[in-house]
Amino acid sequence: MLVISGLWRDDVLLRAKRLCFIQSISAGPDQISREALKQHGVRLASARGVNARAVAQHVMALMLALARRLPEAREADHWRAA
Repeated sequence: MLVISGLWRDDVLLRAKRLCFIQSISAGPDQISREALKQHGVRLASARGVNARAVAQHVMALMLALARRLPEAREADHWRAA
């Protein structure tokens, strides 16, 4: 098993003869060749969807902040304090 978080090079597959599973801690391991993994019999898992709820909630909070003009209110308060 191998856990990866960033840059990947397919030549790892040539050196890791007993590798059978890779866990990517990122949501989109697009840099990894699915075809190369298949040829070497290596399975891949990713963190796809792990942040979906948090991202959706953050987007809603930002939309509400903009609708309520919170950035402008913060700036106005900043100038009053000075």
